[in-house]
Amino acid sequence: MAGWFAFACGIALLFFSLESFRRKMFELFVKMHWILFIGFLYFVVKHDTSIWYDSTLNLFQLSVYFWLVDLAWRIFLIFSCNKRAQLMSLKTLPGNVIEISFTKENFVYESGQYVFICIPALDLTEWHPFSLASCPQDDNAKLCVR
Repeated sequence: MAGWFAFACGIALLFFSLESFRRKMFELFVKMHWILFIGFLYFVVKHDTSIWYDSTLNLFQLSVYFWLVDLAWRIFLIFSCNKRAQLMSLKTLPGNVIEISFTKENFVYESGQYVFICIPALDLTEWHPFSLASCPQDDNAKLCVR
């Protein structure tokens, strides 16, 4: 039965990866991928325990180790590099563009760089990259979002 559950998790992953689903319900897409991926790994190991308990390091174990290291690194970066900024202004511009302006305290950047933004009022786990639209010499940093 574990093999069938792993197969079902894989099919569900495929379903939640469809572009129409991903674009309309992105938050659900991300959260379901986490849940289904962990379920898939669990049921694959339950299906064939030799995949995990074999005496030699196999590709399955190696991929799980790399995934765990990547996950730990991302969690470390979120908590160690987390800087809060004070919102200075929020404007609606022509063309359905929103300009977000915030303070640059302890924030140094060069032209062309980007920042990951999390809006806790919407979701604590969702971070998106945005290019900075302001000059490094400006008093405030600006983002333009469409």
